[in-house]
Amino acid sequence: MPDDTNHASSEPDPFEQRQEDRRREEPGDSLLPSAESRQKNGVSQGDVKIRYLRTVREKYIDPLTSHPLYSTFVRFLEQHETNTHYPRFALTMAEMLNTMADFFSATELAKKSVCETGSLSVISQFLVSQGCPVRGTHTDLRYAIDAADESFDLLLSLEVLEHIKDQTEKVFGDIVLFNGSGAQKFVDEIWRVVRPGGLVILTTPNPTCLLALIKLIGYEPPMVYRPHVREYTKGEICKLFDKFKLVKYCSFFAYGYIGIGEQKAREYVERLGWDPADRGDCHFFVFQRPDAV
Repeated sequence: MPDDTNHASSEPDPFEQRQEDRRREEPGDSLLPSAESRQKNGVSQGDVKIRYLRTVREKYIDPLTSHPLYSTFVRFLEQHETNTHYPRFALTMAEMLNTMADFFSATELAKKSVCETGSLSVISQFLVSQGCPVRGTHTDLRYAIDAADESFDLLLSLEVLEHIKDQTEKVFGDIVLFNGSGAQKFVDEIWRVVRPGGLVILTTPNPTCLLALIKLIGYEPPMVYRPHVREYTKGEICKLFDKFKLVKYCSFFAYGYIGIGEQKAREYVERLGWDPADRGDCHFFVFQRPDAV
């Protein structure tokens, strides 16, 4: 399996999604200049996208945390990450700092051992720039993580779980049904390589999000991104990680309805008589491996 799933450029583009959202719901929004305006001013679509994502971050994401390291991360992000995952990385970092402020203090960071499954995302690259040792993985995650037992204080799995297929088929039932063998082994390996008391940060698309529900109503598959192997509900993920302690869960809007998702969830979902809670398109989990008894 490729080791760079956390950089998949073919995944949903929040800029394109938000353009569509606002064309439908909020015509004339000043965050999104018209095609005529762009042409008149000689501004490329790429420039507009970067400006838009920066405006979204400043308006909706930056106020979420007051941790001093966040502003340093934003400067790093501006220099190293201008693709469509820009909002997701900003949101993930804000939640990490809010949940684990002590872990990311200047005195503690260099003492920690960190692993990210797959290649290093911009978040891990930033941690390295701050003196924190971070390593990626180079194995097929359906079978193993290439690290010794109880090696890490923190393991990051950012948009990886949804890409993990089953292990190689052994019987006919494995061919015709998804059995979750790859995902279960992946979680077992996370347990093995994280130290007792160590933490796991997991992000992955939420198939019960507002965006998926609207797709379902529009006769589209109810997934954040259809080519994913499988997108997991909060309950399914908690079941996979049942040996771990759940420290924190939330969902945020990283692909569609950025910044206004909670409002739209209340408007749309409550109208159907459903619960509007946790309708963001990206799960954010913090799990802890319990201390040895």
